[in-house]
Amino acid sequence: PMDPYGLVFNGFAHFYTGVNQTTTEDKISHIDASITSLRRARLHAKPPLRGEVDYILGKAYYHKGLHYADLSARYMLSSIERKFVGQDSYEYLGLAFSNTGDYAESLKYFLKAGENNPSDLLFLTLAQTYYQLGDKAASEEYLMRAINKSQDAVLIEKARFLLGDIYFQNKEYIKSEEQYLKVLEGRPQNPDSHFHLGE
Repeated sequence: PMDPYGLVFNGFAHFYTGVNQTTTEDKISHIDASITSLRRARLHAKPPLRGEVDYILGKAYYHKGLHYADLSARYMLSSIERKFVGQDSYEYLGLAFSNTGDYAESLKYFLKAGENNPSDLLFLTLAQTYYQLGDKAASEEYLMRAINKSQDAVLIEKARFLLGDIYFQNKEYIKSEEQYLKVLEGRPQNPDSHFHLGE
């Protein structure tokens, strides 16, 4: 029961099984089993694949929910210190710090993630982070980049709503109206767009 290799690979298997479950109950039971195995493996003086273990622990704690964001950040940082950087390590760090309310730290890691793998979702996340920090100009820039890059109608709609809100706060009402009207082109019965247009 304390074989380090068995624990490590059992932990990895439970994590990847868990994130592919359709129900929250099934997902969390696998995530919990993953965390238990990986933390037991870390009790060894020299556990195998230590960087990878901390990387999966960081992701597992993120998937457990908002109240585990600090542990997610701690283990993800530990994996990077041990020279293991996954393709999504910096994105998970950004998300974890965002969940703890540390938007400045969150922004630092989202920007680092954008150096290697800029995506429409990352642009939207950067825009939302800048918005939380009160930098509306930078938020607007990344929202435009997300809209121009994305083919995802839901993501574009979210970006247009935030952009419309920024323009509304800046008293640029014509620009704000344009964003809500563009949302209505795709979904004519969207109640939020009609509400904001009314305002």
